[in-house]
Amino acid sequence: MKKTIYILLTFWTTLLYTSESFDFMQQIYNDNKKSCDEIYTYKGEKLTRAAEACAVLAIGYIEGNDIKQNYNKAFKYFSTACKYNNSYACYKLSRMYQKGQGIKKNYVEAKRYLQIACDKNFATACQDMEYLMSNPLIMETLNKLTSNTISITTNKCKNNNYQGCLDIGNFYYEGQDIPQDYIKAAEYYTKACNLGSPGGCYQLAEVYYHGKIEKKDIVKSNKYYKKSCNLGYSQACNVIGLNYSSGWNGFYKDFYKAFEYFNKACSRGYNIGCRNLGRAYEKGRGVRQSDNEALKFYGKSCDDGYHVGCDDYAKLNKQLSSIGMRP
Repeated sequence: MKKTIYILLTFWTTLLYTSESFDFMQQIYNDNKKSCDEIYTYKGEKLTRAAEACAVLAIGYIEGNDIKQNYNKAFKYFSTACKYNNSYACYKLSRMYQKGQGIKKNYVEAKRYLQIACDKNFATACQDMEYLMSNPLIMETLNKLTSNTISITTNKCKNNNYQGCLDIGNFYYEGQDIPQDYIKAAEYYTKACNLGSPGGCYQLAEVYYHGKIEKKDIVKSNKYYKKSCNLGYSQACNVIGLNYSSGWNGFYKDFYKAFEYFNKACSRGYNIGCRNLGRAYEKGRGVRQSDNEALKFYGKSCDDGYHVGCDDYAKLNKQLSSIGMRP
């Protein structure tokens, strides 16, 4: 992967500036952009190549190779590539955070992306990480920044800022720069939820559902999933819809209830909820069967980035076209 990127970068920077080469470079840019923009529709090797395309676009923008230098776009494309497991892109994000290119300088985030790149076996990142960890001055600075961030976030929670409570809960839940502690995470999530944080209620439901502080408790998890949904958290609505649709986790099977919650999830912008809503229309579960509506919501899910929605749209569209019933 790294070799591929360097070959493409070298090719990009050494191509002669003729009118033909300009057109060719424009075609390369267009192809890479198309592949990157559609990355969520790919799987396997195609997904890997699409992530490489995003990284190549970012390189062009950060270096100003045949396109106007734009750190914001470079950061955007590196972020996408990193999200889809391109280790080189994660490493470059770390460098951008260190230099303040396209993003405000943030040494804590720089360290985090360096670790991500190293964990994905990018050797240069591991070497930089080793140097960083062995440099007492850098580590002292990072520790102070981390300590300051945690202190500020904790104080926000003390002042009944629910986002502060949610954030510090996430620190403890993930073990991000502080020792992992699910009990403390649950305490902060509880306060966030009581203060009206939909995300706090959802995270609290997750703690109980996955049995992080005691054995799995579906009664408590269902309580907080519902509260989270009622506060507007679309993902929680989708979870409840799935439980009603399948009869899981203490729910009785009720397709009408499932449809209601999938509809809430989709209307609040959750692409997986839209896919499940499309499925309900296709199968006539909890609603009058409608291929038109199924395609509509599969399409919405796809447009919003969920590749399963794209697959379902293509499959249903092909079935209907084959029998001359394409709506």
